Amino acid sequence: MRLSALLEGIKTGGLSADPQICGVTCDSRQVEKGYLFVAISGGQQDGHRFAGEALKRGAAAILAEHPPETGETAVITSDTRAAYTKI
Repeated sequence: MRLSALLEGIKTGGLSADPQICGVTCDSRQVEKGYLFVAISGGQQDGHRFAGEALKRGAAAILAEHPPETGETAVITSDTRAAYTKI
């Protein structure tokens, strides 16, 4: 499924690319080639910190609430937790 179709109905800052997505996870350790990594901030960890690791594991795209500090490009939305439940 294309990223644009997966994010349909989710307000984002726009897409710079529309890759094919074959899986979705918020755990960077579970990312495989072609996955969408959803960066979720939690009580213990901030998923945005793991964006680089997700890309190294083959993530095709990152969904985040703000650009990751490590400089990776991400699709920005106001609430990644809410977006993850809609995907």
